[in-house]
Amino acid sequence: MKNIIIKGSDIFGIADIHELIADALDFPEYYDKNLDALHDCLGDISEETSITLMECDILTDRLGVSFEKLMRVLNDTALENDNLYIIEV
Repeated sequence: MKNIIIKGSDIFGIADIHELIADALDFPEYYDKNLDALHDCLGDISEETSITLMECDILTDRLGVSFEKLMRVLNDTALENDNLYIIEV
């Protein structure tokens, strides 16, 4: 299983999250670094993968409404792909 950890204190913008996930999962070069593309790429993963979000209060402060949108995409995609697990700590 692949494990990705997103720590709030390491994130300063939504682009940081796109970069972290894309690098960890070796997304294709054409990955567009937006929420629609994130949904599509995460929907295609075939290996069990967990994304753990730590310090969500910091993420909320730094990303605002973008964090809410990100969480909606992550959780919706996890419902569609049995290989994806989203964990909030």
